[in-house]
Amino acid sequence: MERHPPPKAGQGERRPAGTTMGERRQSLVGFDAAVNSAIGRRLRCRREELALTREKLAECAEISVQFLADIETGRKGMTVQTLRKLALALHCGADDLVFGAQPEAAAKFPALAARLDSLTPAQADLALVQKALPPAGQGKTDGD
Repeated sequence: MERHPPPKAGQGERRPAGTTMGERRQSLVGFDAAVNSAIGRRLRCRREELALTREKLAECAEISVQFLADIETGRKGMTVQTLRKLALALHCGADDLVFGAQPEAAAKFPALAARLDSLTPAQADLALVQKALPPAGQGKTDGD
């Protein structure tokens, strides 16, 4: 396997003037840790709202209990695929886990928010499937 030397100063990734690559890397590590901790807190809160154990959520999301614990405590990050599995298992949007719930949406449409909150997990799954399907009459026809 061929190895390439690291980029020389002035090549590759740009960094703010006056910072070393080590300082930039440390800054990014701190940012990642803060993001992972915030996502983990939101994930745990949502799991507890649904009265799910770590074991049950890990099973639904097809990940290990230890990995879920590491995500919830911010020790580890996750792939987009894992984020998607967790969001589906928690019946919420991935953006709710990443950025936090957006209360203004519920304030604009309180009746809709109340109806959505009253859905069972099976009804919520069905609503997602129906949303993904084209409206009646707009699917394929025999003439296509």
